[in-house]
Amino acid sequence: MASVVICLHLAMHVHDPRSGFTHSRDRIAGEDLVRRLRLPPGRVLVSSHPYLARFAGKPGHAHVAPLMDVVKGASGPVETGLWRAVQDSMRARAWSVLVLDTRDWMYDVASEAGYRRVAAVFGEEDVFWPITGYRTRPEWVMLPEEQQAATP
Repeated sequence: MASVVICLHLAMHVHDPRSGFTHSRDRIAGEDLVRRLRLPPGRVLVSSHPYLARFAGKPGHAHVAPLMDVVKGASGPVETGLWRAVQDSMRARAWSVLVLDTRDWMYDVASEAGYRRVAAVFGEEDVFWPITGYRTRPEWVMLPEEQQAATP
């Protein structure tokens, strides 16, 4: 009887190990994004996926999550200075392109600094989602307002 119970329990937890691997559509979408990140001159901020900027040959930068862990809700001189540096980098147009996730701490800062959403990153709703972890992906391309006016 115990073996039947064990078999039933295991059957309830059948898992397809292939679900832990990316699919070719995800790989193609990611490669296309990296290719597009190579195109603009200057630095690119991919807030929650900085490895994509490095894959595109752009300078690296901090991931938004640990940055926000330090600066949000803190009021010491280090935290305040770091947050001010982030805001200043946006206002100074240190980033030619921003790629932000749907739920991104940087969205409000970028908007206040004059960056505007110009495009969705992916044309498909079901590609490039993480297999594990926080369910987020690059969603929005943002450009400085003056760059939008110059773009045909």
